Amino acid sequence: MNISEDEDAGQIDEKTEEDEPEIIALNGSRIAAYYGVSFITIQGFIESITSKTRMKKLLEILSSAYELEAIPIRNHEDLLLSRIYNGLPVKFSSRANFESPAFKCFVLLQAHFSRLNLPPDLNNDLKFILSKIMNLVYAMVDVISSEGLLNVIDAMDLSQMIVQGMWSSESPLKQIPYFDEDVLSKCDELKLETVYDFIAVDDKESIIEDLTEKQQNKAADFVNNYPNLELSYNLNLDDPIVVNEPKDIVINIERDEELDSPYVTSVSFPFNKSENWWIIVGDQNAKQLYAIKKLTITKLSQQVKLSFTVPDAGVHDITVWCICDSYIDADKQIVIKEVNVASGSESH
Repeated sequence: MNISEDEDAGQIDEKTEEDEPEIIALNGSRIAAYYGVSFITIQGFIESITSKTRMKKLLEILSSAYELEAIPIRNHEDLLLSRIYNGLPVKFSSRANFESPAFKCFVLLQAHFSRLNLPPDLNNDLKFILSKIMNLVYAMVDVISSEGLLNVIDAMDLSQMIVQGMWSSESPLKQIPYFDEDVLSKCDELKLETVYDFIAVDDKESIIEDLTEKQQNKAADFVNNYPNLELSYNLNLDDPIVVNEPKDIVINIERDEELDSPYVTSVSFPFNKSENWWIIVGDQNAKQLYAIKKLTITKLSQQVKLSFTVPDAGVHDITVWCICDSYIDADKQIVIKEVNVASGSESH
C-alpha cells in the first residue's frame, strides 16, 4: 500500500509485523508535524480507530482531540447544552458529561450540522472549534488511510459536513445559500435532487423568485463554483497485477470550468477555505484502501499518477474515488470490474 498525504509528500511502504510499531510512530509523528497537530491527538486517533469505526464514533474521537480541550466550560451552561443535546440525532456512546470539553464539542458540532441558532457564547465556542477542526480532520484521514482502511471515506464525509454545516443525509441542494425549506420544496416539486439538477433546469427564476437580488447573486456564486468533474483512467492490464507488487494507475480529471474563486462557497463555515480533493484506489468489497493522494483540482484537465499494491490474489473490483473535502455530492467514482490479481508464483 502506498500513502501520499500531499502531492509533495513521501510514501510509506507496506508494513511488516517486525517494524509496524516504529512505522506507526514515525508516520504519526510526521502527520502531527505536517498538520501542526499534537501527537497526543494523533495517538488518540491511532488507538481509537479500527476498520469498524463509523461516522458517529469518528465524531466522538474528533471531539476528544487535545486541541479542543481549551474550549471554555461555563457555570450553569449544562442546562442549555442538555436542551440542545436532547434534540440532536446522534448520542454520545458513554454517559453525557456536560462539564467535558469533548462532550461539549460533540454537541456543538451537531448543532452546526443542524444549523441551530446558538446564543453568542456558544456561537463563539463553535467558531473556536471550526478554527481548529479542518487540520484535525485531515490528520484523521491520514491516520486511517495509513492503516489501509476504507472507512476513511466516513472521515471525508465528515469533512464535507463540517464545511457545509449540514448532515450528509440531507438534500445536497441545502448547500446553496438561502435555499431554505420554501425553496427546497419548490425543487422537490420539480423533482430536483442535486445541485447538478438545479444547474440543468431551465426555469431557475421561478425557484428563486422570492430571494432578493443579493441573495440570488450569492446562490449563483455557489452554483458557479460547485465542482463538476469527469474521471477516466489508464491502467495497463496487459502487464498483470501481482500481489504486493506496485502497479501504476493514471487518473485523468476533467473539470467543466476553472474556479472563479480559490475559496469554497459556504453559508456555514466562517473562515476562508480552499477546495481540496482525495483520490483513492481501493476495493469496496474487501473494505481495503490501496492508495491515496490529496491534491487540488483547479485546472480544466489534469492527470494524477498513483502507485498501488493489492494484498490478495484473485478477481477484484477495483474502485477509484475522487472525493471533495468541502462539497457534498460532488464526488465521483469509477469501478474497474473483474481485475485479475496473480499470486507471485503465477507471474513467473
